[in-house]
Amino acid sequence: MVSLAEATRKALIKFPFIEDYLKSGAINYRGLARAIEEDVARELCTKKVNLETISTVVRRYANSFKGKETKVAPRFKVLSKSSVGLQRDIAVLTIKMSWELPKQLEKLREAVSKRGGELFYTIQNPSAVTIVVNQRYLNEILKFLKKESILQLRKNLAAILIDSPEEIAETPGVISEMAIVLARYNISVVELVSSFTHTTFIVEGKKAIEAYEVISKLVDISKKID
Repeated sequence: MVSLAEATRKALIKFPFIEDYLKSGAINYRGLARAIEEDVARELCTKKVNLETISTVVRRYANSFKGKETKVAPRFKVLSKSSVGLQRDIAVLTIKMSWELPKQLEKLREAVSKRGGELFYTIQNPSAVTIVVNQRYLNEILKFLKKESILQLRKNLAAILIDSPEEIAETPGVISEMAIVLARYNISVVELVSSFTHTTFIVEGKKAIEAYEVISKLVDISKKID
């Protein structure tokens, strides 16, 4: 059976940067308890939980951070100038590396780029190449591939696209924190592509809207950080 303390902590981790705020003492415990009251009750399979009891648990949780110096996530201010987009119908294809594959992919990239605005990423390691692309191009890709060269194909995915200011390239922890927050909402990241100011999370299509809302909420919260 889940304890009140466990249910409260589980409800708290859905809040971005919550540990930073608790460490700083910048949280109204009763107000936070009210915000998670329904989540705690749901976790405990009950209709009502005493608000003061939840507030006490939150206070004890916050006290466990005493003596650990921190500021309230100033590094995440960089997200305040970010924009978030969503693309559906994304496929991720992983292929065994071969000598002719790079040339074939370059031709395909050129064809895709001419159509404008389409997603096309390649992630390469010594033994394989992973392609992230709109599903409409799958047939073109599969034409020049041998069946045995395909290691994995995942379809019906979605891309969460984050464009940020240049400072993000020199600000540690921002991308990893976004991934952690998605995980806290039980959203698996199928692929992550980061290039200078652009970050892309590939997630399951059924989680597309939720993932978009989670990252958008992070951006909104970052605008309130001093």
